[in-house]
Amino acid sequence: MWKRTTESYTDWNDRSNAEQWRANWAESCNTYLKPEDKIDHRSYERQGVEQVPTIHEGHVAREMGERSERVQTNKDIKTGNAEMAGISAVLAKVQEEARNLRQRIVDLIELMKKRAEEKAEAKRVAEVKRQAEQSARPAPAPRSAEPTPNVADNFLQKLNADKAKRAKPEPLEKSVAGDFLQKLNADRSKKQAHKDREQTVNHDQGGPEL
Repeated sequence: MWKRTTESYTDWNDRSNAEQWRANWAESCNTYLKPEDKIDHRSYERQGVEQVPTIHEGHVAREMGERSERVQTNKDIKTGNAEMAGISAVLAKVQEEARNLRQRIVDLIELMKKRAEEKAEAKRVAEVKRQAEQSARPAPAPRSAEPTPNVADNFLQKLNADKAKRAKPEPLEKSVAGDFLQKLNADRSKKQAHKDREQTVNHDQGGPEL
């Protein structure tokens, strides 16, 4: 059975060729464009750009203006892309500040670590110096050991003191015999005084002497 076949004598429908043609076209255009106006034949997705591409409008839609659905769609896409670009700029600024803050924190940690090491080294040097000075200083003379009194020694000292006190004779006036003799002498003195008074009275009256 006969079957129709199509033979292609050109490579215009080859996608790889279309990609090459678009790249060549962009390169030729960028030769005459300013850096800020340069074009890229790649899609936004391939470029890594977070932007929604617009759709093809056509001359009919452009003639209709904002009444055209395609024109209105592209207008909304451009508005959204502008808002997204603003958000991306703010996000990039925040990320830059975060990187700067992170670097400042790293520098501060390094500074604190360095100061701590310097402080520890100064403390170690001071301790070594103190030990060296202490080693060079002459040792003090040993103090004589003094006996420490204990309970047994105190008891023996008190017992010896009591024995010495008892062995010493008490004065006469502090004993019982001494008291008795003092009382007897006092009575004798009183009787003698009474007798002397009676003799004095009798002598004055001319009576006989006793």
